[in-house]
Amino acid sequence: YIDSTILNGGRNNTPVVSYNNVNRASILTGFTITGGGGQRGAGILCVASSPTLTHLKLINNVATFRGGAINCQAGAAPTIEYVVINGNSAPFAGGIGCEASSPRISHALIANNTANGGEGGGIYINQGEPTLTHITFYNNQCDRAPNLYVLTNSLTVTNSIFWNNPGADITIFMGRVTVDYCIIEGGRNAIQGGNPTYGDNNIENNPLFVDPNGGDFHLQEGSPCID
Repeated sequence: YIDSTILNGGRNNTPVVSYNNVNRASILTGFTITGGGGQRGAGILCVASSPTLTHLKLINNVATFRGGAINCQAGAAPTIEYVVINGNSAPFAGGIGCEASSPRISHALIANNTANGGEGGGIYINQGEPTLTHITFYNNQCDRAPNLYVLTNSLTVTNSIFWNNPGADITIFMGRVTVDYCIIEGGRNAIQGGNPTYGDNNIENNPLFVDPNGGDFHLQEGSPCID
C-alpha cells in the first residue's frame, strides 16, 4: 500500500516529517512522502535522532538549502533501508544530506535527484561516519559533484551500483574512502579527488536493469550484479 498511502506536504515551507531527539524505537514505514519543502530535509528532517525509516518512497520534495528528500544533522544516526528516493531537489544534497551525522543507508534506489548549483545530486556528506551498502545511484545531477559528495573522516561503500550519473560518480573533498564490490561506470576514473581505496572486486559492466527509463531497476537474468 506504499503507493496509495501518501503523506503530502502540499508544498508548504516545512518538512513532511520532522524528528528531534527521537530514539531507535521510532519506526516510519509504508508511506509515499511527497510535496515537502523548507530549508532542510523537505521530505524527512532528522535532528539528533535515530529512527528507522524503512519501505518508503520519497518523491518530488524540494528543499531550499540541503536534503531534498532527507536531511540528517546534529549527530543523527537513522537506519534508512528499502527506500526509493526519486526526483527530489535542493541546492546541496538533492537526495540525502548528512551533516555531522552517521546514517546507515542500505537497499536504496537513489535516482533522478538534482542539486541545483551545489554538490551532491544523490548524497552529500559533510562530516560523520555514514555507511552505504546495496544502493543504486542512477541519473543524479548537478554542475559540481553530481552524484556522491564526500567530506568526512572515512566512508566505505559496498555492493552498490553507480550508473548513468553525468560527471563523476564520487567526488572526494576530504576523507578516506573505500569502494569495493561495486559497479562503477567508468571505473576508478569516475572517482574524483582524494586517494580512495579502490577494491579489486569492482567492475564496470552494464548492470542490465530491466527498464530504468520506466522506473524498473530489477536486474535482468544475465546481469553481472547477480552473485
